[in-house]
Amino acid sequence: MVYDECEKHIRSLTAIGVSEDKYGMVFVPLILSKLPPSVNVELNRKNSCSDWTLSTLRKLLENEIMA
Repeated sequence: MVYDECEKHIRSLTAIGVSEDKYGMVFVPLILSKLPPSVNVELNRKNSCSDWTLSTLRKLLENEIMA
C-alpha cells in the first residue's frame, strides 16, 4: 500500500536525522502522482490551503484510509 510505504520511508529518514522540510517538497508530488485520480481529487477537495505540505498530505491520507 502506498501509505505504508511512504510512512516507512519517512520514518527511516527521520531516524537518520533528516528533517521533513528537506524532503517534503519532493515527496508530496511523488506521492500524489502514485494515487488514483479519484483519491487525488478527494484529497484536493479536503485540503483547505493551496500549498501542500507533507504533514498535511499524511493527515489527509490517514483520514481517507480510516474512512
